Amino acid sequence: MSQYPGLMPIADNYVYNDGTEQLLLKLTGTLPIHYKGSVYNIPIDMWLLNTYPYNAPMVFVSPTPGMMIKASVNVTHDGKVKLPYLQEWKHNSSELLLLIQVLIITFQDEPPVYSMHYSTSQTHSFLSFNPPHYFDQDLTPTYPTVGISSERLDLLRSATEPLLRKLYAIYNSTCLETLNADRLRAGGEKLLLMMEKLEAEKVDLEQLIQYRQEEITDLEAKIIAYESEIETREINIEDSIVAPRPLFRQIVETNAEEAAIQDAIYYVNECLRVGKMELDQFEKTIRKLARKQFMLRLLLSECRQKAGL
Repeated sequence: MSQYPGLMPIADNYVYNDGTEQLLLKLTGTLPIHYKGSVYNIPIDMWLLNTYPYNAPMVFVSPTPGMMIKASVNVTHDGKVKLPYLQEWKHNSSELLLLIQVLIITFQDEPPVYSMHYSTSQTHSFLSFNPPHYFDQDLTPTYPTVGISSERLDLLRSATEPLLRKLYAIYNSTCLETLNADRLRAGGEKLLLMMEKLEAEKVDLEQLIQYRQEEITDLEAKIIAYESEIETREINIEDSIVAPRPLFRQIVETNAEEAAIQDAIYYVNECLRVGKMELDQFEKTIRKLARKQFMLRLLLSECRQKAGL
């Protein structure tokens, strides 16, 4: 909003027609317009609903004391502004800056306020813009009156005013089109950069997909070869257990040997029970196996501690 320093954002209570109030953000102040060769400031209030930008702002002309609202197709008697730009508001394309520019163009074509001050510089009285708080000078252009009749002044005024309005409308329309063209140009450059970036990412993704597809093909070939090898040879269960480190391999082997001794002790006891072994032979065998089992368990305990298990 730096382009329009006459507008200031404030928080204020908006009163609806049913009397309810709601705290809303309001842009209040003046908009500069060019009219009949001079610059004037139009007082407005622009209320932003809580649903903004999905809903259009509410714009009102706020006349100061001594000013009157000039009702038209764009401004109602109570000062509410009705424009096609507001009625066709779209949250993804409409914006406040363009709305302000549309308001300026509209007010330049037909000012929405006038004052009750009568001009004394003309032969007959007429209403003109002259509130000192908002306007720099009288809205009606000053013509030299020496030797010129009032009829000729009226004729000169009626001939120049439409031309000036058309010129200001063309000027503002050109400014608006130039602004839109610059924005479109900047947006086009951004889109080109985005398209180039997306194209580069597309190439990278295609290369990655091709690389992964080659890996999948290679893995499928290895799986087929491995399955064929399994079908043609007998698998040794002991060869299928591969320890990643020598310490783990020692743990596996020691645990297997200790389990085998446990089985041997069981069968020696069975031999004694069924009378297949003498008592003295049983005692020697059990003592030997128990000693071996103790040493294996001690070694297994040390290996587990070193491995952190």
